[in-house]
Amino acid sequence: MKTQTITLTHLPDILLVVLPEEAKEYHITQDYQGSYLCWDDGTTDFERQQFGDHGQFKFCDNPRNNWRIVSTLADLTEEQADGLVEWHEVLQYYPDYSMYGLWNGDITALESFHSAIRADGWYIGTNPLGTFEDFDKQVFNHSKERLHEWSAAQSRVLCRERCLLLRRVEG
Repeated sequence: MKTQTITLTHLPDILLVVLPEEAKEYHITQDYQGSYLCWDDGTTDFERQQFGDHGQFKFCDNPRNNWRIVSTLADLTEEQADGLVEWHEVLQYYPDYSMYGLWNGDITALESFHSAIRADGWYIGTNPLGTFEDFDKQVFNHSKERLHEWSAAQSRVLCRERCLLLRRVEG
């Protein structure tokens, strides 16, 4: 899988980066062209010389921004999420972005952050249509359209462990 970046509509200073499975220890670096996310992909220096440079991904170069790694989606805490989403001081609530940023009960900052991801059509961890095995059992002799629907939903599922959360930092 290639590296993918996702900008959230309701949280423009947040960037989600879906790393390939082989990505390990990661960090952000910059050069004169902009920001890079680097990771160790387990290849040796000899392999890099033979097959090209592995483990680098250039992102958000226009305009040039400074980014800071906050967490993976799996390790995001309530305290970290609190610094990422809005808090409506007067009415005392976190918005549910999947409901146009309105009040939806007493949701937590983490739930509010997850709602921003859902509002952009992404799913966290699991396909809402179930696993392929569940889907196959539910729809006997399913049509190509239903199979396409399941595949389309599966392509929008974010792996919690491989999804890095970055925040734009001024300066």
